[in-house]
Amino acid sequence: MIWRRLLVCDDSTIADLHYIIQIAMGWSDDHLHQFRIHGKRYGIYRIGGISFSDDPNTIRLKDLGLRIKVQVVIESNGGHTKAVVNITCLERGTLHPAQLGLTLDETRDLLESMQHTVVEQQVAEYLEQQAHCPGCGKKRRRKGHPNPIVYRTLFGKLRLPSERFFHCGANPIPPGPSVPWPNC
Repeated sequence: MIWRRLLVCDDSTIADLHYIIQIAMGWSDDHLHQFRIHGKRYGIYRIGGISFSDDPNTIRLKDLGLRIKVQVVIESNGGHTKAVVNITCLERGTLHPAQLGLTLDETRDLLESMQHTVVEQQVAEYLEQQAHCPGCGKKRRRKGHPNPIVYRTLFGKLRLPSERFFHCGANPIPPGPSVPWPNC
């Protein structure tokens, strides 16, 4: 699968977007396509192709009330994408001054989702790091706990797994379980 992420000015037209996509994908304007926005079709007419009721040179993206999608992209240290998590999707119709920016509820929901996603990834990475003995590299036994650790935050409760790892004999720490969140 080949994909591109493009940042396009909101005063670009449908025709501009068409040509931007042609350049970004390395196409030579021979791929017939259309944009469906709020159920209506937009595009560039070609002989023998789809016809459109609106002039693509006059329709500006900012007039279409497009969707704003917020995603968190989790990357490895090497820059490889490990996960893409959709945080929220905001829909706006024709913009008016009263609709600019985010509402307080949208902001709170966005930050809560963002925090949950970031903490979830951090916990998963931490647990993965703890899964092997630092002394010998052998996989450590886990003793899971049925009750999660609950953190109360400004954006809601976080429920973290309460797994414990047993130390192996190669580690100078005395044998027994270790708590993954020692400062709780």
